[in-house]
Amino acid sequence: MRKDTSRFKLFVSYYAPYRLTFTLDAVCAVFANALALVFPLCVRSVTDTLLSPQSASAVTPILRMGLIMLGVIALKCVCVLYSDWQGHAMGARMEGDMRRDLFARLQRLPVAFFDREKTGALMSRVTSDLLNLAEIQHHGPEDLLSYTVILIGAAAIMLRMSVPLTLALLSILAATAAYALWQSRKLREVSRASREKIAELGSGIEDALSGIRDAKAFAAEASEAERFNRASREYTQSRVAIYKREAYYYTIISELFAPLLTVTALAGGAFLIARGRMRVSDLIAFLIYVGYFATPMLSISRLIQMTQSGLTGFRRFAEIIETPAEPAGGLALPENIQGRVEFQDVRFKYGEGLRDVLSSVSFTALPGETVALVGASGAGKTTIASLIPRFYEPDAGRILIDGMDARSLSLESLRRAVGYVRQDTNMFLGTVFQNIEFGRPGASRADIIEAAKRSAAHGFIMALPNGYDTFIGQRGVKLSGGQRQRIALARLFLKDPRIIILDEATSALDLATDREVRDALEAFASEGRRTTLVIAHRMESVKRADRVLRLTDSGAVEEG
Repeated sequence: MRKDTSRFKLFVSYYAPYRLTFTLDAVCAVFANALALVFPLCVRSVTDTLLSPQSASAVTPILRMGLIMLGVIALKCVCVLYSDWQGHAMGARMEGDMRRDLFARLQRLPVAFFDREKTGALMSRVTSDLLNLAEIQHHGPEDLLSYTVILIGAAAIMLRMSVPLTLALLSILAATAAYALWQSRKLREVSRASREKIAELGSGIEDALSGIRDAKAFAAEASEAERFNRASREYTQSRVAIYKREAYYYTIISELFAPLLTVTALAGGAFLIARGRMRVSDLIAFLIYVGYFATPMLSISRLIQMTQSGLTGFRRFAEIIETPAEPAGGLALPENIQGRVEFQDVRFKYGEGLRDVLSSVSFTALPGETVALVGASGAGKTTIASLIPRFYEPDAGRILIDGMDARSLSLESLRRAVGYVRQDTNMFLGTVFQNIEFGRPGASRADIIEAAKRSAAHGFIMALPNGYDTFIGQRGVKLSGGQRQRIALARLFLKDPRIIILDEATSALDLATDREVRDALEAFASEGRRTTLVIAHRMESVKRADRVLRLTDSGAVEEG
């Protein structure tokens, strides 16, 4: 219950910037429907005039009533026009606000969260899950107000015409509402299942397209196609289940309950007229009001279906918003830190029930020193590199930066002081210039070119069709592995950090280029007495280090 309350408050909070638009939208919607209630009364007045003995001389009253009806139609049109335009625009802006907040939240979640989640599923939450929310945010409150005015107003007027006939229609409406609630629960269940299936399908597509080269290399196109077809069939089955529920929902309401209202009103009204207990003009107006009953009934059923889909998406949105983010605040590292890194009895594992990757690891890396981390695959070298910028938090022990516990430092200042280049470096969609600028947004072109020269990237960049303005494709697909690594190293030079972490950062370079880049890195590290940690398998990289730390299978460190 507490979670539902907090999520309701979260949903309502997105109306705050649009209070004026929402208020005007609601007023226009209510006024338009209130005006609609006048129309049948005008029809009844004209009918009474025509059926009266003096109908031949009633031209003026009829024309006057016709002008009133035209005025009602014009005012209603203006109100609906504003409500439809501005209301939908408000919903779209609110959806945009939620998408902005969702992406910002994802940016603040810990790396461990992304280890658990599939990229395609997260993409689904940012895109398709929020699509129906704009309609709900606009139509939900507006339609609720409008239909309340219509139903209460029409029922009050109809009761004055015929109490027994109105009560009969209200009993049918009550049965319709009960049926709608029963079916809406079933519809909510299949909608939730369908959302999960489309997320799984998106994840499969993302995996297949990102791994298309591996699939071709292993001639695995057929198995990939079968895997996709299986996920697609499951999603299709979930959609079929939705259509089945929608058919039971809408068909029964539109083809049974709605006509039943009209038949009941017509038959009951005719019976009352025959008994002299109702006028013909009342029955005509009554039938128009029955239409006002049927329209909200059908519209509400559509709104409920849309709400089920939208709220399923909102729940998935709220799950991300409620996920604990990385800690905010903390002490800011001084700009002129020395860069001393110290591990004190650090223990770490990637999850409950898994073995310790690191067990009582202790070492110190001094400013101006290059420390090489070696050991078998899985010994914890990359884990040490990931713990320094706090991508993960140690289970026990402490990591100190210039004597300060890393957990007491703000993440922004800590990560600003650390330059981390991985073997499988990531390239962003854009140009070479934009990818290097990622190291220090807003850097000048001269600084970016200088950084590229230091990483031995300037030569191949100038050979590209548009130089630094060459578009490199999704994940840098138009570049070789060595070219991508040199761009990543250019980011490092541009960032100018105090602590450098190189995780197989030159593994894709040929020996001559590797030596050139290593010389540049050594000069870069020594000129500012930067602390450097190197994870490498090449003997050349290990030989250049001041000290070597060997990680054992037990997760401990041997120094030499």
